[in-house]
Amino acid sequence: MAAAGSEAHLRDAGRGGAFRRRGPGQAWLDLLCSPEEEIPERKFRWLRNFLVVHVAAERWMHLASQGAVVESLASQPLSSALTLLLLPLAAAVWIPRLAEPAARLAVAMAAGVSLLSFPTVPNHHLVELVCLGVLAIVRLADAGERRLAFAACRWMVLLVLVYSGLQKLVTGLWIRGDVLGYMIATQDRFATGLGPLVPAAELERLRAMADSSIGAGPYAVDSPLVVALSNAVWLGEMALPLFLVYPRTRPVAAAAAVALVGAIEFGAREIFFGCLFVNLLLSFFERDLLRWSVPASVVLYAGLLTARLGFRVDWWFN
Repeated sequence: MAAAGSEAHLRDAGRGGAFRRRGPGQAWLDLLCSPEEEIPERKFRWLRNFLVVHVAAERWMHLASQGAVVESLASQPLSSALTLLLLPLAAAVWIPRLAEPAARLAVAMAAGVSLLSFPTVPNHHLVELVCLGVLAIVRLADAGERRLAFAACRWMVLLVLVYSGLQKLVTGLWIRGDVLGYMIATQDRFATGLGPLVPAAELERLRAMADSSIGAGPYAVDSPLVVALSNAVWLGEMALPLFLVYPRTRPVAAAAAVALVGAIEFGAREIFFGCLFVNLLLSFFERDLLRWSVPASVVLYAGLLTARLGFRVDWWFN
């Protein structure tokens, strides 16, 4: 009896110390990360460390966009100081002994910067703070906590996709292609990317409204291909989460979601949101694809920061 009890205790301990007792939300977490799925420590570190680097690089980019760093320190001392401290934390998180406290400090400092910047805060900051917060509070050595942290991050991805698609459906501006029409009319990169799908006369009409004031239009596009593409975006955002829930369809759905985000960001060029969401989507794969995507993202962020602090590449990046 004692041996059996001891064996059961050890088995439960492997499933997670702080999360051993099954609560009412356990079944929902298990949908996206079953008890049989193993999240290796290395895979967990890749995602956690990426999020620390991500929040540091994004806030440094924002700080640099406000002007000289010294000037920002004078005009926004607390927010700028917190942003400056994020950079050494982004380096410290790669040192095993410092990783967990560095990640927790990064959450607090990034949250402080967002709070001080309210209400002019990008909505995806909440996504990255919640995901990093969940990953930062768990113990790396606890397999159960790693699994549940990944499940929470995956649920955040599903919520963002569903809400984004529902928002597009409710406004109705994606059904006739109005949003894409407006983007084609006012932004050169959309005109370049989607222009070949629009008849020449319709493209000329839209581009003629490039400098129009609020209330101009209509922006509904007379192009079946653009309208189909516009509807495919919100339909994909609402349908793919259903297939991400089931293990058998999850790899294909995750690949389709990565392709969808890539297609959207090809026009939008919201590099930080795109990298954030792609890396979160790659956590759905059983294979550790983060070991390839995270280093690539870090190199990209380093290039962006170098460009922002020196050479300018505003024609490509937002």
